[in-house]
Amino acid sequence: MSENEQQNEQQNEQRNIPTPAEQERIDAVEEVRVAEVRKRGRPLKGTRSPLISPEKEAELKALVPAAQEWKRKQRIDKEKEQRRLRSADTKELLQASSHAAKTVDEFWRRQRETLSDEYRRKLEVIEEEAKTLLFYCTHGHELDPSDEDFVSLHDHIDLMQTFADEHGLISDSHFESPELEDWSPRVMVWSTEKEISQGYTPFWQDPLRFRLLTTSEGSATRLYCLYGVEGITDTHLAKFKFRIQEHQTASSERRRMHIIHESFRCYLCRFETTHGRKYPKEYL
Repeated sequence: MSENEQQNEQQNEQRNIPTPAEQERIDAVEEVRVAEVRKRGRPLKGTRSPLISPEKEAELKALVPAAQEWKRKQRIDKEKEQRRLRSADTKELLQASSHAAKTVDEFWRRQRETLSDEYRRKLEVIEEEAKTLLFYCTHGHELDPSDEDFVSLHDHIDLMQTFADEHGLISDSHFESPELEDWSPRVMVWSTEKEISQGYTPFWQDPLRFRLLTTSEGSATRLYCLYGVEGITDTHLAKFKFRIQEHQTASSERRRMHIIHESFRCYLCRFETTHGRKYPKEYL
């Protein structure tokens, strides 16, 4: 191989471009696929390759495993690089802010100071929307249907679900990460300076927990962990909807729990107590 060819191969390798031998294997996979599709009688749009002979097909098929293995390695390498970059970002964030912050509020304040004005405003818009939805969860029952600010329960749940679909939910009872899902006690995944006396490290000072919360969960969890962006937690949405369903379908004995225990009292219970009548069915 000439010196120029060696240089070209090195440059291609750096740019993740397959070598001629690797490209031959990749092309082989495509040609076999085309032949098999045509053999089944289905047209393949955009393909102009002629039918290949059985001998050529057998020869190309022999190259398929190597091509598939090359693609698999490329995918694994790409995933490793993405994890490395996320880990590097997380490590840098930890070094920059976590150990210097004594409280979670101080940590989030330091973190937000690193953001551009435009991105900070974007996060504030998301936060305000979440606060409005949570306000209606707590105080919406106080409004009479004749009030101009009244939002039906049906519409409110739809708005919360739309918000969750667009921005995600903050994980606090169920986690994508197996390590966080198995955390004991799970409520201490989000431990702060208030739990130090009980022997728990604040989440932003724990490298493993911090990395998992910012890389293994959804966007809402990541933003809450990094910047304290308020949102809707998975527990809140599930409990809000479950208590209402229970109010409508549970036995009379179970319904008594909504009256006796404040923690069981749902949106419909509070509306009935406030207005002295059942919630209008047309708004459910």
